[in-house]
Amino acid sequence: MAPTRWDPLRELMDLQDRLARVTGSLGWRDGRGAWLPAVDVFDSREAIVVKADLPGLRAEDVDVRLEENVLTLSGERRADAAPEDEEFYRVERPVGRFERMVALPQGIRSEDCTADFAAGVLTVRVPKSGGPQPRRVPIEAREEERPAAGSAEGD
Repeated sequence: MAPTRWDPLRELMDLQDRLARVTGSLGWRDGRGAWLPAVDVFDSREAIVVKADLPGLRAEDVDVRLEENVLTLSGERRADAAPEDEEFYRVERPVGRFERMVALPQGIRSEDCTADFAAGVLTVRVPKSGGPQPRRVPIEAREEERPAAGSAEGD
């Protein structure tokens, strides 16, 4: 099994997601919105990718902002019109405002960020900067200078 590098940012993002799921599933408010959409955040070779489940919304219902390496997704899901002469047995689909913030790592090109929305899933791609890459440093081999045979140093 190959060793993996500890990434404190990844640990923090994982904790943030788990807390968001728990509080969202209990119907708790996070202080900014009524519900939190589920998100996946992953690192591809070229970009950091964030996918958010936003069923029932359209692209114009969502606002995407990227500032100081924090991606903020916000918007509002409106309730369906209540049917006349019918009673609900259960209402589980969240409605109202939402705001989801995702901390992104350093080394991104925020000016080249793109977003697309299809089938209720918002996909945001934030390209990584080229940044300094590790490189192999060649070693130059030199012949050591040795004193000539038969001569004594210090003569």
